[in-house]
Amino acid sequence: MNPRVSVIIPVFNAEKYLRPCLDSVRDQTLKELEIICIDDGSTDSSGNICDEYAAHDERFVVIHQPNAGQSAARNKGIELARGKYIAFLDSDDWADLEMCEKAYRYAEQNASEVVQFLFHVEPPSPKFIRRLARLTHEHCTELFEKMECVEAGYCVVWNRLYLTEFLRKNRIRFLEGHLFEDEHFSRKVAWLARRIDILHEKLIFYRYGVGYSNRPSEERKKIQYIPLFTALKDDFEKCGAGLDVMDLVTKLKYYWFRKVYFQFRGTEFEEGIRQMMTSSIRKDEWRHLVLPDRHLSPKTAAFFWSMNGKPVRAWLVRLLGIFPRWYDQVLANIAKRKARKKK
Repeated sequence: MNPRVSVIIPVFNAEKYLRPCLDSVRDQTLKELEIICIDDGSTDSSGNICDEYAAHDERFVVIHQPNAGQSAARNKGIELARGKYIAFLDSDDWADLEMCEKAYRYAEQNASEVVQFLFHVEPPSPKFIRRLARLTHEHCTELFEKMECVEAGYCVVWNRLYLTEFLRKNRIRFLEGHLFEDEHFSRKVAWLARRIDILHEKLIFYRYGVGYSNRPSEERKKIQYIPLFTALKDDFEKCGAGLDVMDLVTKLKYYWFRKVYFQFRGTEFEEGIRQMMTSSIRKDEWRHLVLPDRHLSPKTAAFFWSMNGKPVRAWLVRLLGIFPRWYDQVLANIAKRKARKKK
């Protein structure tokens, strides 16, 4: 059998939720499936459960490997996939029984490289509903439409069907050894896809607040988000991305730096964040941070000027941070003065 869709499921210590997940894929109305379960070094019964399903259904392919993280597990699945399309499913979520068939038919009808669909949230959450409501397009072709599409869909990877050839041809893989691998993957997809086609049906049940159980604390997750944008920018440069893409990535990178710094200022994380920021911003980028820029507001540019290793500047940031309105006004004035000097 030549599978039409390969469903890749990374599994790590998921025995509590795994059976409903596997049942939902096994019972899909589209039968021409390949179900790839990557047991990522589970220490509970997850691996045995996967083997049990494989013993009764030849469509299941089970790989047992030492724990290497969710990114490595998904990458292994991409390597093994034989289906024309690839879908990802987390082991704690489950799929609508028509997910594969509806997404596959829609992809074939539109000659899609990427089909993005909606999802249910369990338990229901108003914030998810509001954000998903922003997905109003049918076909996203412009860069910023595609970026808005993945942002509105929370940059997750399991609410899409991908043409396998598209992922392989463009060497799109998950960033291993980093958090927020979904963000990195999704933004590369948004840039490299000819278009993203939107199927306005909820086809995944997302179990909110549950996931890979070897994740770090929320604080460390937010801090480790910082290197993501450096890696993303490097990847885009290697691919020969245009100025519009680089501007967008740079804007996201600097916005997140500033947000994280002020969230954790005055905590044990402050100095580590400062060091990470200064080391992550390349030497050639500092020059652009002191000028009004197409991807930075004046006060954001001035903020990074103040962070560039000078004690007086660091003191200024701490002092003015106590008075937000004064701080914003002073940073804006600094940026304007520096711009005038450059003219």
